[in-house]
Amino acid sequence: MAVKSSQQKMREIEYAAIALISGEGINAASFRKVAAASGYSLGSVQNFFPSQQELFLGIMDYIVSAERQWASESGLFEGGMRAEDFFLYSEQMLPFHEERMHQLRAWDALVRLGSVDASIKKKAEDLLSENYEIMETVFEFMKADGIFRKDLNTSYAAGIYYTFLEGLGRHAMILGRKYSEEKMKKIVREFVQNNFMEKSR
Repeated sequence: MAVKSSQQKMREIEYAAIALISGEGINAASFRKVAAASGYSLGSVQNFFPSQQELFLGIMDYIVSAERQWASESGLFEGGMRAEDFFLYSEQMLPFHEERMHQLRAWDALVRLGSVDASIKKKAEDLLSENYEIMETVFEFMKADGIFRKDLNTSYAAGIYYTFLEGLGRHAMILGRKYSEEKMKKIVREFVQNNFMEKSR
């Protein structure tokens, strides 16, 4: 049996905490419950995360890095800018599978906690700002390659689009029966085509 790295153990603890927060709320992520859910001892959990705040900050990093790792491993945009890659890049922000659903619910709970915890608020702001910058960069490349309109204000459009995706994701989590994966994909494509793409495409 392969020995797990410290990084892998941390990810498993963070994922267990994410599932607890998603299913039972932020107060469910006590060290004892996280230890039981992850299969690690209480001491091991506290060794990786000396405080609950550090656990929560680690979870936020994990959720955002999971998005970016998926995009990197999928090889998006490696052969140049393509509309289909842009759609795939967008879709990883939506709750298409259970793991992503847990992550989005946990993220929302942690952002709300940021209203009373300055460190968590700052972490959320920093990570969200980075995501906006990445989105804007993608928009700039799509515009430069003639996929998006030449007159597009990429900074403004990226902000609108990020907000649109977050709103769609939240609606899908609340009204799951109304927003199937197929319907969400259709909505995303129509929004992009109607608002950003050159009409000839």
